[in-house]
Amino acid sequence: MADLTKENIAFETKHMNPDFYEPVPAEIAKQAMQNKHLEIKDLFKVYGNGFKAVNGVNLKMYSD
Repeated sequence: MADLTKENIAFETKHMNPDFYEPVPAEIAKQAMQNKHLEIKDLFKVYGNGFKAVNGVNLKMYSD
């Protein structure tokens, strides 16, 4: 179960430029506590020639 305390949210975003993420309203973020969200952490794609097409993408998606 996710912990939606201010400290936890601050930890998730403390190294992020605010231009690169969109905060969600608390009522939507509560879906994480109910496991009603999709979360992708550190997604990467490296081709056989070593080219990194995607490196370290983190994403959370919620239903409306």
